[in-house]
Amino acid sequence: MVFNLKYYQEMKYEDMSEIFGTSVGALKASYHHAVKKNREVFRRSRLNLLNRTMSKEKEEKKRMKEEDTLLKKLGKEKFLQSSLKVTLKT
Repeated sequence: MVFNLKYYQEMKYEDMSEIFGTSVGALKASYHHAVKKNREVFRRSRLNLLNRTMSKEKEEKKRMKEEDTLLKKLGKEKFLQSSLKVTLKT
């Protein structure tokens, strides 16, 4: 509540103090703790996004490696087939 009033409504601590019937120091402490919690939540969510992105990149690299391996195998087979045709023709 204190965070919302201070951050979004830009209410002064003195005004909140009158409304809540508490000291300005207590309100500042509450605001400080709310800011710390919000930072931690955003940090975690950003890390989760980074981890998801990294795992997608790993999956993409793995898929590309598998495709490269398959293409190399296909290339060798085509090479062998074409060299077999040349051998059979001569």
